[in-house]
Amino acid sequence: MEDLSPERQLLREWERRCRTNIDTHAWAERHLDRLNTTCAIVSIGSLVGLGVIAAGFDLTQGDARYWVVVLSVLAALSSVLLTVRDYGSKAAAHRTAARQYGALCREIEMVTLLKDVGEDEETSRMRELQRRWDWAADLAPNAPKRTRAKAEREDREPRFV
Repeated sequence: MEDLSPERQLLREWERRCRTNIDTHAWAERHLDRLNTTCAIVSIGSLVGLGVIAAGFDLTQGDARYWVVVLSVLAALSSVLLTVRDYGSKAAAHRTAARQYGALCREIEMVTLLKDVGEDEETSRMRELQRRWDWAADLAPNAPKRTRAKAEREDREPRFV
């Protein structure tokens, strides 16, 4: 591999970290979306089950009354999780962060393709990338540590530098 200038080495590191952030937020988004869907299905299913049991069985005796209690607790817990944890909004925030890092990664790729630019122009582009990176990081939600660790283990190599 050829010797890279310090600027090109930095771009290479930024692209690697950017791809790690894309993976981290994409995986966090999918996980939260699955949690949101699961809670919604459990909530709706338990409410439908309650309606069926209440309409079709005598609730004063037998096992039906216990099923009503169990389904009521399930419906309440899943509804509380959906409301309090707000998995859907968190998933959307991670989706947005992944897209922002994707755009930033494409900008890094474009900068790496530029050759024969002056030192002032290169410094200006690096500062703009740094400003955009800071902006994306400020808006991105925190991802679970194990999700970030999984993305760091993947450690995809930069393509263009």
